[in-house]
Amino acid sequence: MIFNGLIKNLIAAVIAAYWPLWIFGVIIILVDLIAFNSATQTFIIAILSFTAAAVIFHEIGHIIGIKLVAKLPFHSIRITTRLFQTTLNHQPVEEKIWMTIVWSGSLMNIFIGLAGWLILPNGFYQGMWAALQIGFGIINLMPFSPDGEKLFAYYQAKEQKI
Repeated sequence: MIFNGLIKNLIAAVIAAYWPLWIFGVIIILVDLIAFNSATQTFIIAILSFTAAAVIFHEIGHIIGIKLVAKLPFHSIRITTRLFQTTLNHQPVEEKIWMTIVWSGSLMNIFIGLAGWLILPNGFYQGMWAALQIGFGIINLMPFSPDGEKLFAYYQAKEQKI
């Protein structure tokens, strides 16, 4: 039951953190529908949905890491949001365990992207799903993202100790 509540809170947090994206998407859909009467609304809705799914799966990867590796209870996880950022807060853990939790979000995106590539029917949306999921996972490992920043600092400090 606690896990279900955590996932509901996570979905609400993602919607709250990415509200400008949703408003922009709705405006584009309405303009496209009213002014141009074209069929690109499906594409825009797919992009918005796949982006939200990438964020949700990424954070679920962290939640699984927190539960399986750090062995912390679900009720100890707190979700915070800022504009275009969703963060999970939990009790302090050992540094190696923390790095595993950081890696788990991006690995979840890459796994879900590959699974979608294999499971979804062939076509444009199969490729878009895989590209968005895997791309989101890789971007989150870059030093300019919150997860990548943590990984970069950890491995840089580790290298300086050697």
